[in-house]
Amino acid sequence: MNLLRSFTIPVKGLKIGQHEFSWKLEADFFKAVNTESNINADLEAFVIFDKRSSMYILNIEIKGNLIDTCDRCLETIPIPIEGKYEFFIKQGTSEDEADLIFLESFDDELNIATYIYEYAVLSFPLIKTIECDGLEPKPCNTELLKKWEQETKLSEKEEDKNSVWDALNKLNLDK
Repeated sequence: MNLLRSFTIPVKGLKIGQHEFSWKLEADFFKAVNTESNINADLEAFVIFDKRSSMYILNIEIKGNLIDTCDRCLETIPIPIEGKYEFFIKQGTSEDEADLIFLESFDDELNIATYIYEYAVLSFPLIKTIECDGLEPKPCNTELLKKWEQETKLSEKEEDKNSVWDALNKLNLDK
């Protein structure tokens, strides 16, 4: 829990205007926010905190690599991650919206660990692959990729031979 404490912005001590913060996001951060998390990453979060008299504006930029299993070759690969997000915090009791959060009162401190976690996870791709052709050494399992490519070509040939559409094309519907 001490790790998450470092994601606290001391709002009361800041003057009105923009203030910059940055944090490293690694596996221990993701585990601290969500104990069931198994995310391994080497990311950095850059935050511009704009303090105004009636609201706060946070611009969060996430950059780095997600270390995960490739969906094609099953090797552990670094997947480049980049995302930019902006949201507003206002005082009040209205219902939160997509980019607008309401707090009952502005406290002396604001912990943004949960927001950074959510935006980092939103930056992760659904399909976890990279183009490894130009990389040396290649992180992908090229042997498995060649085998997969051969199997794909074989299954396409079989589909062409046993196509249901061929039988339907032979029907004479002009009667």
